[in-house]
Amino acid sequence: MTGLTDIQLSEFTELGFVVVSHLVPNSVLEGVERDISGILSALADEAQRTKGLADKFEDDPFDLRLANLRKQLGEGCEIERAVTGKNLRTAGMFALMTCREILDVVDSVIGPEILVHPQFNCQAKFPGEDTSLIPWHQDLSFLDPSAEKTMMVNFWIPLVDATIENGCLEVLPHSHQRGLKPHGEVPGYPNPGIMEGCVPRGEPRPCPVRRGDVVVFQHQTVHRSFPNRSDRIRWSADIRYSDPALPTGRDNVPGFVARSATNPGSITQNHEEWERILIGIDPEPTD
Repeated sequence: MTGLTDIQLSEFTELGFVVVSHLVPNSVLEGVERDISGILSALADEAQRTKGLADKFEDDPFDLRLANLRKQLGEGCEIERAVTGKNLRTAGMFALMTCREILDVVDSVIGPEILVHPQFNCQAKFPGEDTSLIPWHQDLSFLDPSAEKTMMVNFWIPLVDATIENGCLEVLPHSHQRGLKPHGEVPGYPNPGIMEGCVPRGEPRPCPVRRGDVVVFQHQTVHRSFPNRSDRIRWSADIRYSDPALPTGRDNVPGFVARSATNPGSITQNHEEWERILIGIDPEPTD
């Protein structure tokens, strides 16, 4: 096991986040990409048969195909829903969630008892669209207050290189130490966030990261993402982890155990087991 170095752990503790480079093996990310591409192909075939889809864009690159399909089928179409939010419960996503290198980082923060939290997302941030514009927010605000004292290790994982132009994450250092701020409607945004006048002061830190890198942050760290001003989709995954003995803030929805030194028999072994237990998840904003 490697996990965070002492310097990285200090940064995570003091700043509320840390960028870890070259963490996720490309083979793991390719598994997620293959699953998404396979679903897109199957549903495009169906849409061509049943809805007269003119072009399946089979030769498009990964970060462009869904955008072109959506232009024909409309925002919020079945194809889009199938591969975004909490709907991507595939072998590839399970492999990402249980990736040894990721779990080692979690282990170095909270120890070897690790629950994959029921709140996760696969996000396709489309070029120039407004629905994914998320203001400054704290992930804790979308959980039950019982989870306030639970140390959560949140991962923002790009499936493509994430830049300021295409909508990388932006973080307020030290904001996790300033308590939970009131959240609600924010003028100019379609999604809720920290209310006007309540955002902590500080110098925002953009976090451009390459595929294979991750941003690791705490559940009270204030963050948002830039608009996507590129001509390609910015794909990413949001996954969080905590001790299975502590409140998740989603006590009516089970997560699954990915690592356990005290009870190895409790570990979920594959995505079929995960699919059976990970049900009824409520939506929340994605970055």
